[in-house]
Amino acid sequence: MDTLNFFQSNGNIVVLNLLIQITIFSALVIVVASVFKHNAVARYNILFPSLIALIVLTTASLIMQMNEKNLVAIEMDGLLATSGVALSEPVAEFTASDFEFAFEPFAIGEEQSIATDVSATRLDSASSTWATWEFVKSWPLYLVFFAFWVLGFFCLVYRLLRSFHAVDRISQKSKPLQPQELELVKSLITSDPSHSLTLNFRTSGDINSPMLAGISNPTVLLPDGFLQKLSAEQVRSVLVHEFAHFSRGDLVANFVQKVFVAIFWFHPLVHSLDRMLDRAREEICDNHVLNQNSPINYSEILLKLGKLYGANSKVSIPSHTAVGILGSSWNLEQRISDLLNANRNAAIQLSTLTTRGIQIAVVTASILLSACQVSSANPQDTNDQVSDFQVQAQNLDEQSQRLLQERQRLEEQARRLEDQLQRLRYALETRTQTDGQSAISKRDIMRSLSELRTLLITEGDENNFGDIQQLTGAILLDIAQASRVVTQNVLNDDAHRTIEEILRSIDTNSYSREELVVDISRLSTQVDPDLTVATTGQNADDQRPPPLLHNPGGQLSQSVMEAIIEVQELMSPEDRTIEPDLGAAKELLDALYADRFESMNDFEKSTVLNFYTNYHLANQDYPQALETFEQILTIESLNDSTRLRTLRSLG
Repeated sequence: MDTLNFFQSNGNIVVLNLLIQITIFSALVIVVASVFKHNAVARYNILFPSLIALIVLTTASLIMQMNEKNLVAIEMDGLLATSGVALSEPVAEFTASDFEFAFEPFAIGEEQSIATDVSATRLDSASSTWATWEFVKSWPLYLVFFAFWVLGFFCLVYRLLRSFHAVDRISQKSKPLQPQELELVKSLITSDPSHSLTLNFRTSGDINSPMLAGISNPTVLLPDGFLQKLSAEQVRSVLVHEFAHFSRGDLVANFVQKVFVAIFWFHPLVHSLDRMLDRAREEICDNHVLNQNSPINYSEILLKLGKLYGANSKVSIPSHTAVGILGSSWNLEQRISDLLNANRNAAIQLSTLTTRGIQIAVVTASILLSACQVSSANPQDTNDQVSDFQVQAQNLDEQSQRLLQERQRLEEQARRLEDQLQRLRYALETRTQTDGQSAISKRDIMRSLSELRTLLITEGDENNFGDIQQLTGAILLDIAQASRVVTQNVLNDDAHRTIEEILRSIDTNSYSREELVVDISRLSTQVDPDLTVATTGQNADDQRPPPLLHNPGGQLSQSVMEAIIEVQELMSPEDRTIEPDLGAAKELLDALYADRFESMNDFEKSTVLNFYTNYHLANQDYPQALETFEQILTIESLNDSTRLRTLRSLG
């Protein structure tokens, strides 16, 4: 299924599913992590994979919904109008305008005495704001949600970039340690083989506590005078904390954590996960210190750092790209209370098997939860099924009635065509027996040909075209025979040849309706170019029956038929002394096209477009004629012979 069409039809329910799934997953993770209140390493190994698993959950949910897959489908009455669990069915598009908002356009009070130009500017600004608000209200809810998500995501990414810039600025302004200070640091850290000497050490006056910064080039930044204000043992505890951050890879992990928080910024539980992760990370690094120092001594160090730098902090630690011993928003009093808690687990890592087990469990839970989806209720109980069967039976009955009426209409039309054939034959026999003048015989032939052409234009039902062809052949055969009965043959050689061509084409069934109309018109010109017989000049007894009105079967409606006859008369006048008026014909065609074309049936459309092609060809405007031929081919129920002739014209 096309992705764009899928979201246009199911965007609201997709967003609803994602919000529910993220909420349930985050809440479960928080509850499970809270069970390990005194075990920071267990909490961290639950929280961090869970934050990353949110991406797995979102991706799996989108894939399953687009492929109509689910493990559990919860139906809700009245939810976003869809059918069952099949999300491919169209859903109602809720928009922001479906809700009432207490929002009034900006108006300038009468008592405000401000300059006219300023008033106009404010009014224009208010009108623009109101227009923008109305435009946003017309959006579907899922599109509004996506727009706000993009705005929030880029705001958090911008804050992340600013954090990078802040750390870079601090690093550039920092100074290397004095030789004696560097010697002191080396003497304090070389006693522990786990400490790396690849770290850089610098001092800065722009930070409020020691911190580890720089993802690509990790550096321990110390406040100015830090080594002189603390004892060697206290400095060593602080360095152990920062080395713990470095050895654990907390700089990269913290950065990844903030990126995922930026992606799911809209959900408050994700921010709770973020804060719990920060606290668990600091507790684990504190555990590194507790393995080498007592809780009381370490608590005193934290209190002293708080007194030295907490109240006089200049710049807070950029928490996105740096970690420090006092960088967490965690309350110092609560932190010390936890350090002194006898139930605290001072472990610094879990076994590899346990860690992998937790990760697999978290990912599996996210995938299973993504398969639990909400859909709109579509109850199909027995009563509904019986009702559906009754409706289907009623539809079948109505369809059979329509078919019966169509059969009766076709039988009536066949009888009418037979009566018309008998009437035309009788008229020809009567006129040839009178042995009248040639001009009178030509007039009779022209009247018969006019009847045939009108019949072809009027009877638009392709199912009856075969009967009309047989009627045309019979009439033309009678005309050819009757023309030789009178004293002087009223048909010239060209007319006889044309009649023979028409009869051959009818026998081989190679005619389209439009081609037959053209050949009948050509035969009329060959019979007598100077003689015109208007249909209004017919006797009342000889007039053809009124045409059928427009119906879905594909006939010309009364108004379209009258306009087509008028266009035909303008383009090819029966009176050869009158010049064709192509301009007037084009104006009439344009008016017909503009007013009626979209509501016409396919036969009416093909008839109008064929007259357009005749007009363009008469003006030798071949590019426009080709475009019209191409438009004819787009008609769905186009006659096969007409389609073949159009393709030949394009070729």
